[in-house]
Amino acid sequence: MAHNKIDFPKANLNRKDRFVDQNVSQLLEINRMPIGEYLNCPLCTLEESVISIDSSIPTLRTIVSQAKTFCNKTSKLLTADEFGAIYLYTMPTVFYKQLNQALREQNREALKPWFSFIRLIMSGLEKLPDASGETIWRGISEGIGSSYFDNMTFTWWSFSSCTRDLKVIEPFIGLSSTAFAIECKRAKDVSDFSAIKDEAEVILLPGTNCHVKSSSLLHEKLYIVHLKEIFEQEQNKLQNDFVKTASDTAVQSFKKQIKLKCYRSIRTFLDLVNNSDVTLQIEVSDLDNYDWDGDSRPDHVFHDVKIPPYSNVKKRLEINAKSSSAISSMRFKQDGGKDVAFS
Repeated sequence: MAHNKIDFPKANLNRKDRFVDQNVSQLLEINRMPIGEYLNCPLCTLEESVISIDSSIPTLRTIVSQAKTFCNKTSKLLTADEFGAIYLYTMPTVFYKQLNQALREQNREALKPWFSFIRLIMSGLEKLPDASGETIWRGISEGIGSSYFDNMTFTWWSFSSCTRDLKVIEPFIGLSSTAFAIECKRAKDVSDFSAIKDEAEVILLPGTNCHVKSSSLLHEKLYIVHLKEIFEQEQNKLQNDFVKTASDTAVQSFKKQIKLKCYRSIRTFLDLVNNSDVTLQIEVSDLDNYDWDGDSRPDHVFHDVKIPPYSNVKKRLEINAKSSSAISSMRFKQDGGKDVAFS
């Protein structure tokens, strides 16, 4: 029996939101806590799984009803409720956004109302075959590719919708954006269970660990980052290897983008990176011959620049030299501490 097409509200129909993050904060490893508590919840129906979050989404009952109506109840792999949970997640509504926001929260209490739904959708996803060996795509509307060093590892804690078809994200990738090409191992192809069939959707599960194979600047701030999904034991080994070499990598990158006057300056910078996890301010003098990231003459102070050990150093200090002359002095200012100056 053929199903009628769902008439989703136009205001909510934005495929970009699921495959392309709007900013880097939506990718950050904010939650570093395991989420395995959801396994203590019993499997229940789709309607029962969303009772505890009903009040936070005004239209929830309507979209749950739509999901149950339009999902294929004759699937040989999934129950109707598991099918409905995946279908509900892929519907262009606020539901998947609020779920992923809760998954990123450090406060575990914010996630508890979602445990029953997570239990149900994970039960369905785990029954699907792995899309192992395939390359899938995801994007972000910022040119943040330089923040991803070769061999670094990180974790994505939310459900991450990707696509096997690059054309799905191409319309949303501009001159200042980043495309992730991901070699997957445990990602799940949900295209047969999705509310929108032409997106070739593949979902990375919460807690997916990734290894950066390479990061390339294609044009101005348009990056492509090549990732490989890895298992936790692989991540631990790669992180150890990365820590041993990340400082040298950061210094070499720093040297290419800005010419410092003396070797002592490099050492001071390196010591700061290796031994601090604080909010810093950066001040640079004699900028007449330099351009800072799209501005010919900006304010000399970058506020709230956070430089954790071994992390994202190249992005934090991105300066494009337009002159062969060296910057005469630089100062790092620690919040609540003394200035660290060198020249």
